[in-house]
Amino acid sequence: MPAVIGVLRASVVLPADATRWSADRLRLVLLHECAHVRRRDALMQVIASAATAVYWWHPLTWLAARRMVRERELACDDLVIASGTPGSDYAEHLLDIARALKPSRQPALAALAMARPSGLEGRLIALLEPRPRHARPVGPSSAISRASSVPMMMRWAQGAAGSAASSIHDDTPREVGSE
Repeated sequence: MPAVIGVLRASVVLPADATRWSADRLRLVLLHECAHVRRRDALMQVIASAATAVYWWHPLTWLAARRMVRERELACDDLVIASGTPGSDYAEHLLDIARALKPSRQPALAALAMARPSGLEGRLIALLEPRPRHARPVGPSSAISRASSVPMMMRWAQGAAGSAASSIHDDTPREVGSE
């Protein structure tokens, strides 16, 4: 399974059978993985994992982390499509790579959205949609805005949960109908 590892010095890791891939497939896989590097997705994963560890009890944390994985894969797919590759061609390559996976040989890598059938299905559907998706912004400013949004979202979620809990336990008598 192709992947990017490393936060400070990112490296693209390819499976052993990548030596038998066509030049076109290799180019598409490298475009996709380099998009992860360019978008600083590994750093975002570390931040999301830290937020999930701190707010493990909050269901929105898990939902946001799962959504972030899905969206980053779609964003990198969008960048591959923006390079001029037809979505149907790219979808065919993704499907072939997924078919070549042998579960007994592959370690469980939770960070790889493509390893899950539902993630792959969503990516294939997005690639085959007639209207194009738009690639997400890349660069330092977008990485900073994405990184800062995770803790803000967690603080908001904590505040919303706290206010809901306090209103449930508020035993202050109130007069009905007066304002």
